[in-house]
Amino acid sequence: MIDRISREMVALVLGSRVSPESGHITQLCVHPEYRRRGLARNLINLAASCFLRQGVSEISLTVTEANTDAIDLYRAEGYGCAHSFDATVWLRNRTA
Repeated sequence: MIDRISREMVALVLGSRVSPESGHITQLCVHPEYRRRGLARNLINLAASCFLRQGVSEISLTVTEANTDAIDLYRAEGYGCAHSFDATVWLRNRTA
């Protein structure tokens, strides 16, 4: 989504069809200044509509446990936790 005045990108959703039956929301981002305006909800529903028109029967996404706002949103939109796993965060040393 593009801000109408500044013409800057403020939100985006990326998805991938991983099989004929399955779509995956790979990325959902909303600029912090634009949160709590329904953009993420609209983008999730847009992605789901696109996937469903392609005939998928399941839609998945991945979110870190620390992102409780996103988890609350996904639950409100009907998503449930199907699998939980540990993840490792890698940081690059900026002095290298």
